Amino acid sequence: MQRLIIYGIVLGIFIVIINLLKYDINFKGLTYDSSIIDVISFVSCSLSGCGYVGIHPTSPIAKIIFILLSVFKYLLLTEFVLYVGSFHDNLDIFEGVKNITNLETNLLNQQLN
Repeated sequence: MQRLIIYGIVLGIFIVIINLLKYDINFKGLTYDSSIIDVISFVSCSLSGCGYVGIHPTSPIAKIIFILLSVFKYLLLTEFVLYVGSFHDNLDIFEGVKNITNLETNLLNQQLN
């Protein structure tokens, strides 16, 4: 739940930044008259990867923000895949094998000394 709140805050920051950048015409399709709903739809579509909603970055700063949003998307997807994957199911087994390996290494070192 804590991560969900953090992701919501980060997305809110992207929405605020893009909403402020629309006043300098950094995005084609977002102008001074555009509503916050247009910005939210752009961020949502960018995050989900669904494609073009009639808005795209034109200035270098807008392109950097778009790239950062894409990197955030891939980090979110990677974390989701790792969380859902079988790694957490087998974490106890991994820790047990690690402990056995450490014990054997310590015993071997004691025998050599």
